[in-house]
Amino acid sequence: MRSVSEYRRFVRLWPFCLGLILMIACGSREDHLGTYKAVVQDPPRPVETIIELKANGNGIWRMGDEEASFSWYVKGEELRFNTKDGGVIAGTIEKDTIHISLDGTAAIYFKKIH
Repeated sequence: MRSVSEYRRFVRLWPFCLGLILMIACGSREDHLGTYKAVVQDPPRPVETIIELKANGNGIWRMGDEEASFSWYVKGEELRFNTKDGGVIAGTIEKDTIHISLDGTAAIYFKKIH
């Protein structure tokens, strides 16, 4: 039979353990903050494409004169974008590069510029 003090200790430690698990599972957001520019190989008509990841979990995708806002988070080695329409776009992260493949089309690579 466990004592009341053991249960109290467990109840006090549980939020800390849960927070630690969530931090490890979700990855570090700070490592990926910044602005990324698309690296295009032989484009027919080059259009500057930029992704900006902000500390508050929001971001902006700019393509030429158009822009779309989204929220983002890290899950393991994936960077996930939640669009305003409810879609999710997943990219992989390697050091300072984000790799995204949209609907099975050609891959887009974004290189961190600052």
